[in-house]
Amino acid sequence: MKDFSDGIVVGVNEAAYQAALRDCPNGFVLSLNRGRKGGRTLHTTKCRSVNYDLEEKQSPVPQTHRSGKIVFSNRDELVAYLDTKSDLSLGDLNRCSFCSPR
Repeated sequence: MKDFSDGIVVGVNEAAYQAALRDCPNGFVLSLNRGRKGGRTLHTTKCRSVNYDLEEKQSPVPQTHRSGKIVFSNRDELVAYLDTKSDLSLGDLNRCSFCSPR
């Protein structure tokens, strides 16, 4: 597990976040900000909504940071983490509509 819960910032920990995604090709990313449905969102590490280089993204407004995220190498690691959280379970998580993690 790689914890980026304080957020990801270009020039600070963006490179470490990208390395964590590469190191966990079959893993998961838990976005800690609350999505439109009010819950946290689960992604695969290859999902286009969490796996892109901030500095290279073409956007009308340059992005320099991401919200907090936690990268898990596999489902067992994710479940073990959720077991330590009394207010959060696998069933509570929104599933990303782009990558549909299972």
